[in-house]
Amino acid sequence: METINRLLNKSYYIIDFLPLQVPKKSNGQFFEVETYLLRHFKRYGLQDKFIGIILKLMCYYRISVFENEEWMEQPSPDVMVRFMEKIMQNHSGTMNVRFTEKDTLLVRK
Repeated sequence: METINRLLNKSYYIIDFLPLQVPKKSNGQFFEVETYLLRHFKRYGLQDKFIGIILKLMCYYRISVFENEEWMEQPSPDVMVRFMEKIMQNHSGTMNVRFTEKDTLLVRK
């Protein structure tokens, strides 16, 4: 947890599926759409896109994943896919992926 806390205090970027923040007084249906996408993520390929990004990054960088209170070094692609599918299908959980050489953390909530 010490490593995660240290990395979370560094500068960060938030990557979202929308190009701009939805204004508070928007006439849109943000929460309805968000709930729908969370329930139907497979239909729109969100799960596959996210998995694809992580697997591609694994080709270039050494990664570690924080699970069960410890870091798992260089998990296999199968392990990573199962881990990501579990989080997305349960609509809960956090995945912390550390890019060791870059001292960078990717968090999926």
